[in-house]
Amino acid sequence: MISKAIRILLLAGLLMGVAWIGVSVYANLVVFREAALGGADTHVPDVSEARYSVRIMNTGRTLYTDDCVQDGTTYTLRGYWELGKARYTYHDLTVVLDERYYGPILLRWR
Repeated sequence: MISKAIRILLLAGLLMGVAWIGVSVYANLVVFREAALGGADTHVPDVSEARYSVRIMNTGRTLYTDDCVQDGTTYTLRGYWELGKARYTYHDLTVVLDERYYGPILLRWR
């Protein structure tokens, strides 16, 4: 026979599991769908608008940006695209790249 404490723990675990499933279904069907349908700001600029390509020579990674400021060995990108899994992904972030940390960086007009 199962003791009373174990029964209570099993019942609590079962209730938490059901609650977790309910929250997951709500989030996937309501919250994320609303954002995908335009409930949030979904404007993503096209990669063809990027005026600069920034290549980090040591890693071989190339980032594309429309706003790049160079100050000595430091490059500041405000919003950038990167190529990953055969598609461009836009990141609305400010990134600071320093040649002292990343190695040589090649900045080109596109």
